[in-house]
Amino acid sequence: MLKQRLGHEQPELVHELERKASEWFEGQGLVVEAIQHALHSSDAPRAIRLIERVGSALVLDQQVQTVLGWLGELPSAQVSERPVLCTIRALALVFSNRPDAAESSLQDAERCLTAQPTTNEAREILGRAAVIRAPAIGRPQRAASRPGFPGGDVALAGGGAGSTTQRRAHLVSRAVDSLNKSPE
Repeated sequence: MLKQRLGHEQPELVHELERKASEWFEGQGLVVEAIQHALHSSDAPRAIRLIERVGSALVLDQQVQTVLGWLGELPSAQVSERPVLCTIRALALVFSNRPDAAESSLQDAERCLTAQPTTNEAREILGRAAVIRAPAIGRPQRAASRPGFPGGDVALAGGGAGSTTQRRAHLVSRAVDSLNKSPE
């Protein structure tokens, strides 16, 4: 009730309080709450930075709808021009059993890389795309089949009847972890 009243009387103050709350929650290591307050304060750059930092881990922790909801609150043009956000969205869409939408999001990520496809960041994005595609298509895929994937010719995923969301989570989590540990 007080927040509604303040919102009617001094809306700019509400945004400032939400921004400060986001900073405080981040400082306390409560990134989920920090993201929510950043979104409430309309601080898209802050929300994007935080989602890029923890989005994949939250999806793998079965908070798929939360992450998709956050991405839905951001301007779609800003999401589509950020390759890390595109891969996070693609991962969430795979776990939501929407492989066509996931593929579209991966293509958005790859379009963002056309300027400098050989940087470490670009290699990481291409690697994430390969990892996300591997279990989504339900057949073995080798890391070397995607340019720039660190780790060489290693089978990432198998297909067949044993493919489940839990198996996908394990495979993707392991592969994303190996990407995050790659030397820069």
